[in-house]
Amino acid sequence: MIDYSDDEMMALEGLSLPAQVIYFKVIRRYVDEVSLISGASRIISYSMMIGAISFRPSAGSTVCADPVSVKKVRCAVDELIRAGLISKVDSGSKRRLAFCLNLIDVAGCDVVESNNVVSLPVVSEKSIERGDCFVSEVADLYHKVLPELNFFTSTNEKISKQILILMEFMPELPDWQNYFEYVATSDYLMGRLAPGVGYKKPFQANLSWLTKKSSFDEISSGSHHVLTVPKSTLGGGRNE
Repeated sequence: MIDYSDDEMMALEGLSLPAQVIYFKVIRRYVDEVSLISGASRIISYSMMIGAISFRPSAGSTVCADPVSVKKVRCAVDELIRAGLISKVDSGSKRRLAFCLNLIDVAGCDVVESNNVVSLPVVSEKSIERGDCFVSEVADLYHKVLPELNFFTSTNEKISKQILILMEFMPELPDWQNYFEYVATSDYLMGRLAPGVGYKKPFQANLSWLTKKSSFDEISSGSHHVLTVPKSTLGGGRNE
């Protein structure tokens, strides 16, 4: 682990708390000590950053979850860029974020530039290329983190395609765990609210719904974490 420099600490002063947390818990944490590139030897994503700054109340807490959107994370990253702490690196793949850390007190930066694209050190991307295996791992994680929701004995072609599309935003299993854990804090998504008018059962999310790109966008915006009810009045039921 490379020690923090005085220049880094000074540049962080006055930045928003989300920007500082993202720098410490994601970007700085996973910097490659040879190239000084964060995202070189460990894939990082916006979903990972959302998980780093999200507040998840403990069971029984009356405090509402603090919704975090991709837009909020991008704004925090832009703060870090304007402060001179990081600069974007073209990784050559839409699925990988990469940043050069400018203020680390280490001489040199072992990256090779060619046609404005930085050639990152070779790193396995099996997690975003393994197809059916990764889909199965995501489904297993869904059942582990969200046992209250509908159980899927197998994933059909539709769900598999949806998961592969979302891998652009969540390339690693920890990203999916953060996503499912955030879902678990929503009374609406977990089916804990009273049924809507004309419905016998409350809405309850399932793997098919959660892996839609439109659902991912809605959840990331925090729109499904607004309504909450006391546990003594929570309803049950499942979304078939």
